[in-house]
Amino acid sequence: MLTNVSRHEETLLGLPDLEMTLSDLLHDIQIVRRPDHGIVMAKEYDKQLRALISSLNRCWKAKRDVLGGSLNHLQLVVETSSGPLAISTSGQFLVPSSCPGSILIDFIVNNRHKANTLLKEHERKSIKTEAILHKCQSELDICSLERDASLPPDKILTFCENLMKEAYNVKDLLKGARVLITFHSSISDDGKLLVPWNWVDIYD
Repeated sequence: MLTNVSRHEETLLGLPDLEMTLSDLLHDIQIVRRPDHGIVMAKEYDKQLRALISSLNRCWKAKRDVLGGSLNHLQLVVETSSGPLAISTSGQFLVPSSCPGSILIDFIVNNRHKANTLLKEHERKSIKTEAILHKCQSELDICSLERDASLPPDKILTFCENLMKEAYNVKDLLKGARVLITFHSSISDDGKLLVPWNWVDIYD
């Protein structure tokens, strides 16, 4: 039991070094983990990173000049081997660990401008989202207003805009409440009010 825990911690501590190695191979691209992935076992993630690093090393001599300059303004997420090679709506490269290195490099080269545009747009929306969350919390006298990390900025903006439109009707109900914007309605064990982002459509 203790041996298993020790091995898990050792694997966990080694992940940043593997992420750095992968980043170095791809000209300093940021290796990030999506918050909506849930819990991924360290051993499995270690295996995914090593597979992708190994694949890139095999084609590195032939492809090393293709990427050009630094890619530290871009983001990459390592997915399971069965996932598709794609770009998320927020501009992150989603890369299955089984992806051949040469195909990955070509994909990044062909789509880096699109990814950068999406990342900038996502950042702009995120800043706007934080501002309107603060406004809602302040004007409706809500104790805390949090959001599910997997909800995109567009859905948060929709929630907050609808909430402000209904401020007169909901202010007394939400005063002093702890609210979490999510996908369903419920009350958590610690008394937090879970409200779906599209509550207007559901309760109309």
